[in-house]
Amino acid sequence: MFLLGLKTTTKLRNPAIQTELAPAINQILKPKQTARAFTELRCIYPTGSHPADVYGDRSIVPDISVVVWNRIPRKDSGGIAKVCAIALDWTIERLLPDRSQANVTEDIRH
Repeated sequence: MFLLGLKTTTKLRNPAIQTELAPAINQILKPKQTARAFTELRCIYPTGSHPADVYGDRSIVPDISVVVWNRIPRKDSGGIAKVCAIALDWTIERLLPDRSQANVTEDIRH
């Protein structure tokens, strides 16, 4: 799922919409252990995990990523893993005025 909207050019690391939307998603989905939202999560697709002609050796860092609860990468101890090497369930990316929707969509397709 892709949610695209306009984002203004800013030098602030965490724009207001991003820092408010992720907690709002978590407030609804996290208590029921349905899913969890993460900001600026780098998701790596390791070599050989998917066909190279489709995925290549890529990583994406969407503004907000949402992962279904039982798919959140975990350590053996049960905590959240350091590395995310799965396809995301939701990828939320803000549009910059100087980028087309097609370019942003192509960047985050996986």
